[in-house]
Amino acid sequence: MMRLRGVFLGSTVGRRFLALFLLAASLPVALLTWLSSGAVSSTVAAANDSARRGEAHAAALLTLERLRHVQVNLATLTESRASGVVADMPPSASGLRAFAPVGLRGEPTVVIDAVDGRALRDLLATRTPVVGRDALWVVPLRATREAALVVAHRSAETGTLWVGQIDTEWLWRDMDAQPSGMWVCAYSGRDIALYCSGPAGPQEAARVLHDNPAEPAAAGTVSVKSLFLGGDFAADDWQFVVGQPTDAGLEGAWPPAHALVPAAAAALLLAALLSMWQIRRSLIPLGRLADAARGVAARRHGTRIQGALPDEFGVVGRAFDDMAAQVERQFDELAALAAIDRAVVADVDVDRALGLVLGRLARVLPGRAVWVARLTAVAPAHLRGASVGAGGVGKFDVPLGAQAITEIAAAADGLPAGPLLRAVLQPLGAASAALLPVTWRGKVCGLIALTGTLGDVESEALREVLELRDRIAAALAAAEREEHLVHKATHDILTGLPNRAGLQAAIEQTLANGDEDGDVRLAILFIDIDRFKSVNDNHGHAFGDSVLQLAAKRVRACLPAHAVLARPAGDEFVVVLRQGGDDAAAVADRVCAAMAAPFGVGPALLFLGASIGIALALEHGDTAEALLRAADIAMYQSKRRGGSCFTLFDGQLGTESRRRSWIERDLRGAAERGELHLVYQPRVDAHDGRVRSAEALLRWNHPTRGPCPPGQFIPIAEESDLIETLGLWVVDAACAQVSAWRAAGVPPLRVAINVSARQLRSDRLERHLAATMRRLAIEPASLEVEITESVLVDNLDLAIAMLGRLRALGITVALDDFGTGYSSLASLRRLPIDVMKIDRAFVIDLALDSSAQSVARTIVALAGALNKRIVAEGVETPAQARWLRELGCDELQGFLYSRPVDPDALVAFVASAERHDNLLHA
Repeated sequence: MMRLRGVFLGSTVGRRFLALFLLAASLPVALLTWLSSGAVSSTVAAANDSARRGEAHAAALLTLERLRHVQVNLATLTESRASGVVADMPPSASGLRAFAPVGLRGEPTVVIDAVDGRALRDLLATRTPVVGRDALWVVPLRATREAALVVAHRSAETGTLWVGQIDTEWLWRDMDAQPSGMWVCAYSGRDIALYCSGPAGPQEAARVLHDNPAEPAAAGTVSVKSLFLGGDFAADDWQFVVGQPTDAGLEGAWPPAHALVPAAAAALLLAALLSMWQIRRSLIPLGRLADAARGVAARRHGTRIQGALPDEFGVVGRAFDDMAAQVERQFDELAALAAIDRAVVADVDVDRALGLVLGRLARVLPGRAVWVARLTAVAPAHLRGASVGAGGVGKFDVPLGAQAITEIAAAADGLPAGPLLRAVLQPLGAASAALLPVTWRGKVCGLIALTGTLGDVESEALREVLELRDRIAAALAAAEREEHLVHKATHDILTGLPNRAGLQAAIEQTLANGDEDGDVRLAILFIDIDRFKSVNDNHGHAFGDSVLQLAAKRVRACLPAHAVLARPAGDEFVVVLRQGGDDAAAVADRVCAAMAAPFGVGPALLFLGASIGIALALEHGDTAEALLRAADIAMYQSKRRGGSCFTLFDGQLGTESRRRSWIERDLRGAAERGELHLVYQPRVDAHDGRVRSAEALLRWNHPTRGPCPPGQFIPIAEESDLIETLGLWVVDAACAQVSAWRAAGVPPLRVAINVSARQLRSDRLERHLAATMRRLAIEPASLEVEITESVLVDNLDLAIAMLGRLRALGITVALDDFGTGYSSLASLRRLPIDVMKIDRAFVIDLALDSSAQSVARTIVALAGALNKRIVAEGVETPAQARWLRELGCDELQGFLYSRPVDPDALVAFVASAERHDNLLHA
């Protein structure tokens, strides 16, 4: 149960109040913060800009002062040399590293660092100092990227030109002592870098002076000062660039700009704390009211408002306490009735429901002994129930005679028990009792008995007692109805045997119990009636139901008494035996013999049989599902063996079943996923070697398992409903390919499509072929339908009618694998076919076996007599081809000429056959 605690932020009202208070406080605080931050930032930016300009100006003046100092010292030194008096001035004081006169060739008499004579001559050629006006030269050094500073002075007395190199360390000393992280850089008039005090300076200063002087790197972070040198040195102006980081100088601001946001957050926090304090004062009374309301809703007796509430909340609290006292009794009654209803509706547990009724009666009728009982439906009838008295709760089970039951039924509400019933209740401690019979639909099904009489029971208590009696009647009726529904849900209506649900429960119970030693001896027999489908097809479902009832009796007669026989579905029966494998085999043998006997139903006499699969617990599975699956797999193996037998499951059968399972599962939707394709095997004309027809063959390339052979997935598709879907896809794909060949100008080819018996029984094939040919404008002569002799077994008349309609459309009809099926000469004569194909079983030994030659010769002669074209398939050797041509076959098909190939390869093969006639001699 949620309680409002702490700052009450778990309350919707508290969150709403807090949001309003914070919104009212945050708007002015945010505005003031924004204005203050802007003012402080502007002031600091202006101060920083002024400081940078001052630093740049100071650096320029200091440099000019030092340059003048060097100028004076150079003049003094040169004049003293001219007069013969050598001035005593150390280099550190003069600011010069070296000085010397320029000779007749324009070279100094001594080498000054890396300033060579050639560089001086170049400077003298452009700037010749005159008396009274010295020159200041910036000479780039060849060895480094630095520059030397040279001062040129013309002696007034002798006219000799003196040059001196300025000591740059002396010139720029103390220049890097900039405040607030500033840096300073100096550049000559030709933008030669003379000095930089910080690592960030050269890049920023060069960008300002060279790249885009009109747009500094960051607004307000760089200042530039020009130093005029034309008056003293006849030199270009020097540029002094001073910069600093963007946030430099903010540390000294008061209030600091970065402290404005925390100050605003602190103000909001203070507003939030004050808001929550006020919310707490308002919501504590509401919290107490909410806790008390939850206590009443949770049926906690004695729930009241804790503590005095202030203001109007106190009035509400006192009214709530009065209401809580009034509804507690109603809550108790409703809770008891609801618990009884749940036991009746949800659990359908009669004993639990009666126990709840008894407990409630004991509270409603304090000080009385109470009995609640029901009449059981078993013979002899029993009075079963429970009682509450001085000795506590006790259960009883008393057999009743017919007279006692009649006495209970005749008792009126509140009358004392009769002598027979008193004799029944006396051992329970009731010398006399008032009765309340429990009836349902006019039938007595239970009773309530209590000591004393009903006259001294309060009206409210009596009302509840009568209502509890109605609950008992509902519980007993629900139990009877549930038992009936459970029986219907777990048993087959036709045979009365357990159905799939009942079978599942029986197996699970047997697996859970085991024997006395804990071992599980359990065998499952899965029985399927052979050829039962023909019973329903030929005689109707009512007749089939009679056969199933007779079969259930036969199987039941073969089983031991403890065995469970179930009918989970259709013509399937399952036997659950508490026996081992040998005993199960003996039972299965008896069942096979019983089911093999003729079934006489009315005038009909049927011969059916049964296929049985056996699975053993623990050896073949430890769950009901696993055992049923294993027995089902073994049963299908019995079917494949011809039926009327039994098979014990083994692991190999499971592997085969799993293979069939994934094929059937993954084959669904394979066409939509693009996993299917057609290949074509050409047929070579036995007379001229040309190719006029080809057989379309379906191939499946599984995305993970690779190519799946047709011999694996086609039989599984034929056993399920997949073959019809695959057949329609083959029709669409083959017709589309014929249309594509026609559009590409390929010579006309007749494409043969294999059709299963299931497809032929459906009228969808005919309608789909006609619609597809119309849609793609395909000539019917371009298609051939191949059927096997198996389509003639189930319904010859239906097959003849369907093939006749296909021929009426203009489609060629071929009988595939002739000689391996069930067709007779009479049925063959009636079949509307155009082509007969000799199976490869007669072709493979044609050149070696005379009997194969005789069969092939007979088939060819029969086809000629019926005016049918004959096609031989499976031709692999030249000898076989030679024999078949001599026998008079019309077309030859096999690996000798070509394996099944894709459409492009087939077109190439056809073209090759048109150009050469050597296929006949391959």
